[in-house]
Amino acid sequence: MEWKDKCILALSDYYCFVSMIHKNRFITLFRKYQDVPFFNRQVAKVLVLISWNQDKMNRFEKMVEEMMEESKDRGERDLSYMLERLKNRRPLEGANDRVLLDMAIEFLEKPGQTPDESCLMKLSRVWLPVGDCALHASEIIDRL
Repeated sequence: MEWKDKCILALSDYYCFVSMIHKNRFITLFRKYQDVPFFNRQVAKVLVLISWNQDKMNRFEKMVEEMMEESKDRGERDLSYMLERLKNRRPLEGANDRVLLDMAIEFLEKPGQTPDESCLMKLSRVWLPVGDCALHASEIIDRL
């Protein structure tokens, strides 16, 4: 069985979501993108991070649509476009969003690795569960 087939169940079993809405958004995105050429474990980790918030999810979907359109023209299958867009977005965000963006960037740049949990210290108390869930999910996804 491929890791993609185990991912949703494993993340659910280990309570890697802040809420049922977060989980349902993740499942929606995961199923929507699991068969696109650039989808991999790193992207799945990013999906956990962005699916907790509808606005972030919408922005991600728009970015992926643009990325797919670009890659059709150039034949690219890597994540450089996504990385570039996330890095360009960083200065526009508040402190907590920047921490989550840094986590997403690290997920994409360092396959098979989970950021150090010290990044959680930069999050406010309200945002801490989102970051913690993403780190936990990262470890699980890497083990699949």
